[in-house]
Amino acid sequence: MSRASSIILDDVLDELSVDKINGAINNSTEKTLWYNLNEDHTFANFCTSLIHLTNEFINISSCVGYEFWTRLNTCVEGWHRDRDEKLYERENVLSYPLCTILYYPHVKNLTGGQLLLEDDIIMPRTNRMIIFSSGMSHNVRDFTGERTAMIINPWSKKL
Repeated sequence: MSRASSIILDDVLDELSVDKINGAINNSTEKTLWYNLNEDHTFANFCTSLIHLTNEFINISSCVGYEFWTRLNTCVEGWHRDRDEKLYERENVLSYPLCTILYYPHVKNLTGGQLLLEDDIIMPRTNRMIIFSSGMSHNVRDFTGERTAMIINPWSKKL
């Protein structure tokens, strides 16, 4: 995947799977966590399915694990790059995931909330998956309405 690029896929999952994911998110207490590639957790099947789908578009076969978190009607403030935060704090070294995978299982009555990339503006849509380049600066516009985002950062090293 070249610098400053993204892939947008719509209607990624069947309706039953989207409903199950939304139910699990609403009942989940999970925070941002690290998982080994074949580790079991509430969203393991979902995460590995999206990682395998991503590998059809860009080579992330070196993935050994991933960070995973959800955002329910919230977003990070300001432009940022997903990175190995501990390495940066410890050694001031930048290290990025293989890519970022963003999935929207639920979007309703949304005004604003667009994903801002260096070279693109993408509107969230239910059952939309976005893959963007490693180290790409991104942000989210303020919004009203409902917007659930699930983020997967696959890594070629353990964090």
